[in-house]
Amino acid sequence: MEKASAAAARSAASAPPPAGRWPVWLYSLVVLILVAANGWAQYVLWFGNQGVIRWLRTEEQLRVLRQEVKTAEERIRLISGDIILLEKETLVLEEVARRELGFVYPDEILFLLPDAASAERGAAPAVSP
Repeated sequence: MEKASAAAARSAASAPPPAGRWPVWLYSLVVLILVAANGWAQYVLWFGNQGVIRWLRTEEQLRVLRQEVKTAEERIRLISGDIILLEKETLVLEEVARRELGFVYPDEILFLLPDAASAERGAAPAVSP
C-alpha cells in the first residue's frame, strides 16, 4: 500500500498541471509586461507629443494668441474708422497732411518756431503748421 501511495505521489508531482491552471512564472511574466505597458502609457500620456503637459502649454499659447487677435482687431477697427473719415472728409485729409507731412500751398509762407523743450536743449526747431 505504501508503494502504491508513493508511486501516486511521484506521478502527481511530475504530471502536468490541471487544465486551466498556468505556472507561476507565466503569471509573473504577464504581470511584469502589464506593469511595463502601463508605465509606458503613463509616460506617453503625460510627457509625449500629445500629452497633458503639451496640451496645457498649447492652451496657454492659444489664450495668448486670442488676446493678440482681439487687440489687432481693435486696432483695425480704429484705423478703418480713420480711413473712412479721411476718404469722405477732404478737410480732415488736408489737416492731417499739413500736420504730419508739412504740406503748404504755393502761396503760403511757413514759419518754423522752436518749441520750449527744443530751445532749451539747443535742438533744431520742429515743424509747426
